[in-house]
Amino acid sequence: MAKKLYRSNDKVICGVCGGIADYFDLDATIIRVAWVLLSCFTAGFPGIIAYLICAAILPANPNDDKDSDISNMKSAGSSAGYNSNSGSSESTSKASGDFDSYFK
Repeated sequence: MAKKLYRSNDKVICGVCGGIADYFDLDATIIRVAWVLLSCFTAGFPGIIAYLICAAILPANPNDDKDSDISNMKSAGSSAGYNSNSGSSESTSKASGDFDSYFK
């Protein structure tokens, strides 16, 4: 069976670098650092555009467990100390926490 390139569950933004790392059996951090360096040395735009295109085109890995994503989001929310009695300063951090958990 041929290897296929998928977005990874090991993701920081959309899982593109993690998927490339899985495909080539490398550490995802190496791919992320290389992508950032190449983006910086090419004025940023080509790297950002390429990442967005890859994020739109690459399918999610069908072998990744979707239930683990949900349990990780629940545990992240409970470990951050969010509760229903949060004040206005904590409600702002809760909103940013929800935004961050959407992309992880």
